Amino acid sequence: MYYSKNKIRNYLRFIIVFTLAIYTSSCNKFLAITPTNAVSDQIAITDSASASNALRGNYRTLADGLSSFYFDVLLSGNDILYTQSSAYSLQFLYHTLTSDNDDLGTIWANEYAVINQANFILSKVPDLQNISDKYKSQILGEAYFLRGIAYFNLARTFGNVQLFLKPTLEVSDKYGVSQSPKDEVLNQVLNDLNDAISLLPDVLNRNRATKKSAIALRSRLFLYLDNWDAAEKDASSVISDSSNYKLVYPYSLFYTSSDNSEIIFEASYSLNYPNGMYSGWKSGGNYRPNDSIISLLNDPEVGGSRKSLLTKSGNTILGNLYPSSNGTDPIPLIRVAELFLIRAEARAHLGNYVGAFSDLNKVRSRADLPNIAVSNNSIIYDYLEKEGRVEFALEPYRWFNLVRTGRAASVLNVSEAFRYLFPIPTSEIQADKSLIQNPGYSSSN
Repeated sequence: MYYSKNKIRNYLRFIIVFTLAIYTSSCNKFLAITPTNAVSDQIAITDSASASNALRGNYRTLADGLSSFYFDVLLSGNDILYTQSSAYSLQFLYHTLTSDNDDLGTIWANEYAVINQANFILSKVPDLQNISDKYKSQILGEAYFLRGIAYFNLARTFGNVQLFLKPTLEVSDKYGVSQSPKDEVLNQVLNDLNDAISLLPDVLNRNRATKKSAIALRSRLFLYLDNWDAAEKDASSVISDSSNYKLVYPYSLFYTSSDNSEIIFEASYSLNYPNGMYSGWKSGGNYRPNDSIISLLNDPEVGGSRKSLLTKSGNTILGNLYPSSNGTDPIPLIRVAELFLIRAEARAHLGNYVGAFSDLNKVRSRADLPNIAVSNNSIIYDYLEKEGRVEFALEPYRWFNLVRTGRAASVLNVSEAFRYLFPIPTSEIQADKSLIQNPGYSSSN
């Protein structure tokens, strides 16, 4: 089932209500925490079991918000089509966003719901007595990781946003807090990931945060910080663990196998909590690959075996990243192919072009493409951009990477630089007069 964005928006609008409301439901559901006017937050997280439930709720909130966010970012990257007439979705496709776009409020509310749930865990778990130190560290590490993901998404989407490092108990608690500069938000992401890495166990788990998944996410962050040495080091740390993390062959195995070494971290789904991306891509859904990406994926010299990302229903070409018939496919958030391309970019900036082309060719080889000979060092960046486009054709990478590398204007013809950030949602500015709209946008529309 694909929920309308208005429904999701309404469900998430009041972050604290969402974060606090679910605790009193049956214990087999994922936990948020009860409103303070219903059950004291002092008894919400009291032991190992309730802390575990709170953490599962935190993962659930992250997973539930991905489909709206990912489809909008994919539309911004201009490799997919929207088949309906909703002005909100078409604004992402044509880069004409206005601040009253309802999808923006959905993205904003969900990320802050993840943050507030993580903050509750981080505020309560340290004081628990009836829990082992080892498990306490793991829970805290996972909460730091989840908060880091959410702030990373907010910073690269909206720029300057509010930093909340303690839980907000009432909706009004979040009003009047000034936005922090984007650089400070990214630095907070780095702090959260550093804390996560120090606390998380070095074990294998593809749908829970571990030390290696936090290191992998930090390598992505270092690209945004232009810290090439650190990006290369972190990517290498995970790539070197080839017994657990490696490119899988054939290409389609990374999204058709239930457990494979390509995936570093993914969001999981079930029949009760289906993957919203799945229904959006299926026959009758609202999203399609466009002619440009279809041509590239079907080109044997560009797409190679990555053409498996496409499937047909009658005469209609559909996305095939979520091939199940029931919406239980996971959404990959970090995978090994990205780390090879991260390391290739970092190595190129460090002058190690041989190493950069070697990493690039590993990704190409897995897609049944020939190696690129090192003939002109300057072409590495062009190849990285092209390979990233087809390797992650149905994943939300292109928009953010083109903005990050300063290529959005020439590639996507987005000449107005202020559009590289999305506007702060009108609903948030109307509710909180301390919020300042991003330059170039009106606060009312």
